[in-house]
Amino acid sequence: MGAEKRSPADVIYGLIGLIRPVNLLLLFAMVLLGAYLSTGEWYVEKYVLAGLAFCLMAAGGYAANDVADLATDRINKPRRPLSSGAIAAREAVALGAVLFTAGLVAAAILGVRTGAAGLLYGALYLFYNWVVKGKGILANATSATFFIMALVFGWTAGAGALSRVVFPVAIFWLYVAAREIYKDAGDLFGDKITGRNTLPVVLGAGAACNVAAVLLGAFILLTPLPYLCGLYSGVYLAFIVPVDALIIYLAVQNLRKFEEHRVIFTYKFMKALLFLAAVGIYWGAADRTVV
Repeated sequence: MGAEKRSPADVIYGLIGLIRPVNLLLLFAMVLLGAYLSTGEWYVEKYVLAGLAFCLMAAGGYAANDVADLATDRINKPRRPLSSGAIAAREAVALGAVLFTAGLVAAAILGVRTGAAGLLYGALYLFYNWVVKGKGILANATSATFFIMALVFGWTAGAGALSRVVFPVAIFWLYVAAREIYKDAGDLFGDKITGRNTLPVVLGAGAACNVAAVLLGAFILLTPLPYLCGLYSGVYLAFIVPVDALIIYLAVQNLRKFEEHRVIFTYKFMKALLFLAAVGIYWGAADRTVV
C-alpha cells in the first residue's frame, strides 16, 4: 500500500494497530495489580494515572519495536501497519517518540520512583532494539522483563512493600519468557531469511519449544506457593489451576511435534490466560486481605 493510496481509515486503523490496544489493556491491568498488591489498598486516581503513564510509554515502545522489526514483519506479518504500508516508518518513529516522552513526563510527575522506573523501561527498550533483538534467549529474557516492568512500575506508584510483588514478578517473567520463545518459533521462517539468531533459529524449533516447556514447568511449580504460604486465599487456586492445566496441555502438544500453526495458537492463547492468572492473583490477595 503506497502512501499516496492510503485512506484516512487506513491511517487510523494502522495507528491503532501500531500501539496494540489489547496489550496496553493487559499492561494497564498489571500496573494496577502491582500497585494494589504492594499496599493492599486502592488509591484509584493515582493507580489509574500510573497505568496510563506506563501505557503511553509502552505504546511508544511498540511503535519503535515495529520499526526495528520491519524487515522480518514484511515476511512473517505482512498485514502489520508498517509492513502493509498503512503507516510509514518515519511516522511510527515520530509517534513513538511523542508517546514515550509523554508517558515518561507523566511518570516523573507521579514521583521520583515512578520517573526512575520509566527511565529504566526506556533504557531496556534501547538495549533490546539496539543490542539483543534477535539474539537468542537474551532477547526473550529482555522481552519478559518489559512485561514485568508493569508490575514494578505499579509497585513504585503504590510505594508499598516490594515483597508483595516478588511472586507475580517471578512467575510472570517465566511465563512471558516462554511465550516469547513460542513467538520466535512462529516467526522462524522470516527470522532465518533476515539473519536473526533467535533461539529457534540457533537450536531448532523443537529444541526451542523444549526450553519454553522448562520455563513453563518452573512457572507451574511456583504457582501453588502463595496459597501454601497463606498469602492468597483458595479463590486464587480456582483461577490458577485451570491456567496450569491448559499450559501443561499446550506445552505437551508443542513438545510432541513442532507445527507453526500450533505455536502461533499457543502464544496467542497464552495472552488470554495471562488475564485469568492476574485476576486470580488479585482476587486471592484481596480475599486474604479482607480475612
